[in-house]
Amino acid sequence: MSDAALYALADKMGLDLPQGLDRVFVIEELMDAVAEDSQDSQISGSLAGVSLKFEAAKFSGPELDEGEGGTQPQTRLEQRYNQTAIKVIVRDPSWAFAFWDISEADRDKLRSDDNGISLFLRVSELQTASDGHREFFDITVSPDDLQWYINFPNPEAGYRVDLCAREGAHPRLLARSAEISLPRELLPRARKDFDPDTAELLRLSGSGRLDIEPKEEDNPQRILKSGAD
Repeated sequence: MSDAALYALADKMGLDLPQGLDRVFVIEELMDAVAEDSQDSQISGSLAGVSLKFEAAKFSGPELDEGEGGTQPQTRLEQRYNQTAIKVIVRDPSWAFAFWDISEADRDKLRSDDNGISLFLRVSELQTASDGHREFFDITVSPDDLQWYINFPNPEAGYRVDLCAREGAHPRLLARSAEISLPRELLPRARKDFDPDTAELLRLSGSGRLDIEPKEEDNPQRILKSGAD
């Protein structure tokens, strides 16, 4: 979608965004608006369609990409596309936005197999632990859910999200997202320790006003005396 199309969608959702924002921040504002008003199904469906449109051309339509970005009052993207798939968009070092769909054929099969649909998201860390296993956790979702914000425990790590159905002790994999990498949350070292070129780039970026400092080193050998602060 063009920048004009994104701003047109933001205007339809009642967002007053300043011109010239990076498109990533415009998309973030759109997602935040949906999270704050999850009862508005029309807006929720529009954002789900916009997210899918970024992933593949088959999810797109021409309505919001014409002229000044879709000024037609009746334009509305579909909420569902009747395809079993899951996508994940990284928002920041700790959060990502997952959205998915299950085709009617797969839903019918789940109903016939289980007399009901029990779904969950399995969030797996890609790094293998020292014991050879991978850390993961599950998020139970309802059959009517089509999107979820996920909080990740380890910034800078890689993750994958699987959409699964419960079938006894063995879950059935319905769809698997692409692997994602979370961005860095803190500086790798103190600003004074960067080379001059990198330090200048940090200064020009304005990051100094954000008070982002390196993570303090953990010292498990340090034992405080009783009563010490």
